[in-house]
Amino acid sequence: MRRAFVVGAVVALALSIEAPGASAGSLSCGWSIDGSLAESSVSLLSVDSISSTSVWAVGWRALGDIDRTVTVHSNGTGWTVEPSPNPNGHYDVLAGVAGTSDTDVWAVGTTGSSFPYGSLIEHWNGSAWTVVPAPDGVVGALNAVSADSPTDAWIVGEMDGTVAHWDGDRCLGGGRGHRRPKPPHGRHALGRDRLDRAPPLALGTR
Repeated sequence: MRRAFVVGAVVALALSIEAPGASAGSLSCGWSIDGSLAESSVSLLSVDSISSTSVWAVGWRALGDIDRTVTVHSNGTGWTVEPSPNPNGHYDVLAGVAGTSDTDVWAVGTTGSSFPYGSLIEHWNGSAWTVVPAPDGVVGALNAVSADSPTDAWIVGEMDGTVAHWDGDRCLGGGRGHRRPKPPHGRHALGRDRLDRAPPLALGTR
């Protein structure tokens, strides 16, 4: 279900937001509104700032009973919707985004037409988003991604506490993933402090 992706709060885009006692376009505590897509059907679930002139946000657009992926990019002066793949065409949602440069950005989520839904992994190479097939061992919804370099990225998901690592040599080249034992707390994904101490894993490990 779509609600499975909502961790904390979903950011729903609106035409304008005004905080009490503040002028339009500004919020208290140092926050300010940085533009809007002016589309009430769009919800954004994750954001990552690569630099002051490159920020990505991802989520979904509701079109009746169909959900489509949404990726938007800010160059520091405004937000632009970048086309992103929808491999299923019925239920495609992005829940996490992380990038290391303008030519290396990952987005993860879920895709499918009925439960259980499949994993969705997409990659931005500087000019277009493409679907990266989820290898063996990665199934179900993916909720978050973290990337430190083009050869070091992590994803986590819902099925059996999925944890997977990208080493720059697997998956994009069609490599198969490997399995790891289930984490001690069942379906709860491992925290990042646990990931930093874990041995290198091929994307698709869990």
